[in-house]
Amino acid sequence: MWWIRGNHGIMDQLHPKSLYAALERVPDVRQYNTVHPLVSVLALCVCAMLCGARSKFAIAQWGRDNADEVVDLLGFRRSRTPCHATIHNVLKAIDIAAFEAEMTSWARQFLPRGKRTACAIDGKKLRGIHGETLPGVHLIALLSHELGLPLAQIGAADKEGELTGARQLLEALSLRGLIITGDALYCQRDLCEHIAKKKDITSFL
Repeated sequence: MWWIRGNHGIMDQLHPKSLYAALERVPDVRQYNTVHPLVSVLALCVCAMLCGARSKFAIAQWGRDNADEVVDLLGFRRSRTPCHATIHNVLKAIDIAAFEAEMTSWARQFLPRGKRTACAIDGKKLRGIHGETLPGVHLIALLSHELGLPLAQIGAADKEGELTGARQLLEALSLRGLIITGDALYCQRDLCEHIAKKKDITSFL
């Protein structure tokens, strides 16, 4: 898991900051019961999900099964990793906007410098569970073709809200060096004009 935690020294262009370093910058808004550091819980979630965990229960179980390896590597203060209830409470309380901003900053450092790169904007519905008990989430994302990673994403109420979400997403980002692509839904004059008004935009296809 060295690729999650990486080097905590001074980073430069040849040594981008690790994902762990980016997660460390997410503010901890908890007022009490901070037994487990926020960065450690978030890093645990990342590692577990990359290993196939698809629920908070699975993440918690993965942590317990691999506690001997992950406790020290991910910076936990105790010998045990958090239970699913703690993971739920941490994720529920997280500052989503700050988290998304740090993930955007982390992903953008891997974009090629000095040349244009294509990114696609699109909306997707994440499937919920238990029928309508826990409905899915509709997200608008800006995906880097080269990295295969979303540079940023924002929630939308439904598919009808995609255009509004797209404007909000693009307004909050620096688009310098990016070629923005989109499907037919985004071929709207007002959206294109909205993008063109940003002085650092390269082009919109």
